[in-house]
Amino acid sequence: MPEPAFDDPGFDAAFEAAADRCRELTRAQAAEFVTTGRVVVKNAFARSMAETICEAAWRELADKHGIMLYPFILEGVAARSELNQDDGMHPNALGVAVIVERLGPIVRQLIDSG
Repeated sequence: MPEPAFDDPGFDAAFEAAADRCRELTRAQAAEFVTTGRVVVKNAFARSMAETICEAAWRELADKHGIMLYPFILEGVAARSELNQDDGMHPNALGVAVIVERLGPIVRQLIDSG
């Protein structure tokens, strides 16, 4: 069964169910996690709209479940050709290094608080 798109009526329920399940699993293991957002759309207008809708949904779920949120996993990497593979969407090794550098302090914060 395909996953619902962000504008499908079932998206909110599927999104929340997935977040609920992730939170249940991490609590059962006495673990914490960071959730990251990501939006894939083909044009600038749709991307702006999707980012607004998805960021609000991610933030609401993070707040509801007490989950740390990093809103856009490709921050600093998206649209930078030198940090992406030839497809222009997936980070290469340099792009992954940027992601790790940006997420590192958040992960360190979780480790130190645990």
